[in-house]
Amino acid sequence: MLWLTSGTPFTSSLTAANTVSIYLTPAAAAIGTLTGGFFTTNVSDFAANIADGSFQYFVQDAQGTFSYNGQNYVTLAEYDPAMSVTISTVSQNGGQVMQMVVVPEPGTLGLLGLAGLVAGIARWRNRRATGSRAMAG
Repeated sequence: MLWLTSGTPFTSSLTAANTVSIYLTPAAAAIGTLTGGFFTTNVSDFAANIADGSFQYFVQDAQGTFSYNGQNYVTLAEYDPAMSVTISTVSQNGGQVMQMVVVPEPGTLGLLGLAGLVAGIARWRNRRATGSRAMAG
């Protein structure tokens, strides 16, 4: 995490020319909401200062072709094409910290919901059939 302590932590905002690489473990990618990256003791929201930065996300994978700190990584898209990341800032520890939310794409959420619905119907039918047999027997 980059800890910024000046009264104006970003003297200028990030642009597309500024690339910020974030390296995650598979467990961290599965958590969903992560805080880190940038922290400032200034209580002012700095989301606008980082919004235009070029963020790249990598997930640790032994077969990955990207190397960092002695580990291999794949891009988030290679790891799971259905995942995306949204960035915001939140108040924490007397300042502001960058927050990343790793989420499946809406299509994936819809498929997961449909699978849950089908499983629920199957379970309901199975219980109903088992209850009918118990009454008849």
